[in-house]
Amino acid sequence: MFFCSTAMAAENRDNLFIYIQDEQPGKETKFLLYNQQKIFYQEPAILTDKDVIAVYEKYNSHMSRNMTTIEFADVDKVHKLTKDNVHKLLIIAVNSEVVCVARLMAEITDGKMSVLDTSPTTDLVAKITKIISNRNH
Repeated sequence: MFFCSTAMAAENRDNLFIYIQDEQPGKETKFLLYNQQKIFYQEPAILTDKDVIAVYEKYNSHMSRNMTTIEFADVDKVHKLTKDNVHKLLIIAVNSEVVCVARLMAEITDGKMSVLDTSPTTDLVAKITKIISNRNH
């Protein structure tokens, strides 16, 4: 029974994509739907679940929103992204479904960045943890 459930998890593997929101979309700009709104994004995805090592428990910031820390494997890639994109909106999607739109707040230490989830109901930590734990089996 255990083997069966593991095999099923591997077949139905979810993929995580993190995009930067396109604030000036053109005719050809791709979008995903989120709360019945079009969210335009820049291609390609800046990070995927293959880049993620861990995600840390969120905590409530002073703005009553969910701050989440995500740790990535490639320190240089994260540093370059955070340097150029702090305070831009990130679209975090599982397959083609938007999980949340989060503001990139800062690079904390090497390879880690914090995002401010604009939806107080999203459990971003649980969603990302599930994806990266399935990857390791």
